[in-house]
Amino acid sequence: MIADRTRLDPLIAAALASLLYLATRSRNITGDAAQFAIDVKRLGVVDMLEPHQLLTIAIAWLGYRLPNALGWDGSAIDALQVVNALAGGVCVGLAFATAHLLTGSRRISALVAAGFAVSGATWLLLTDAEFVTVPLAFWAAALLVALRAARPGGSTTSALIAGATTGVAILAWLPNGAAGLAFAAALALGRGASQERSAGQAGGDRGVGSNPNVGGRIVVRPDTVTSEG
Repeated sequence: MIADRTRLDPLIAAALASLLYLATRSRNITGDAAQFAIDVKRLGVVDMLEPHQLLTIAIAWLGYRLPNALGWDGSAIDALQVVNALAGGVCVGLAFATAHLLTGSRRISALVAAGFAVSGATWLLLTDAEFVTVPLAFWAAALLVALRAARPGGSTTSALIAGATTGVAILAWLPNGAAGLAFAAALALGRGASQERSAGQAGGDRGVGSNPNVGGRIVVRPDTVTSEG
């Protein structure tokens, strides 16, 4: 029951944050956001693509064109704000999940997620049409997956998934590649520490035996046997 609730917490945080951002969409659109909305409305996706944000441009273009093709007649600004708000909710949910992975505390995780959600810069960017939070969501997802893979006992599959997630984050925003290097270093350090602990434990098991009658350890030496603890 507790495990199920822990899985639901990030989803609840994401939903609440998305509703907050949708309800407080900005009416003061920045110049960059307005120009971006004009490009999304007038240009084809191939004409808009830029090498440093391939996936982000594609998502923005689809975020307007797909609802438009289905009969929605809202503006490109509205469409981009909605996608931005939903991506912001995902960021908040990932912040909760990451904090919980690191601390194991629901209260601390909720505080971290709430603080991130209503911080000035975050709230401003997530209610505008300027597409910043979509690549941020991919980066946050890559961070969470990398941290999970770096935990003791992480499998090769989890490391491969972390690498793939980081690759997608780079497609969303090329500077995320710098974060990818940090993730790779963290993963290598985590795996190295795990292997050292395993080797140390294996070595200790060969020279140390448990005594069921004494609440300590039996240290085996060539000339004598002593009890510690």
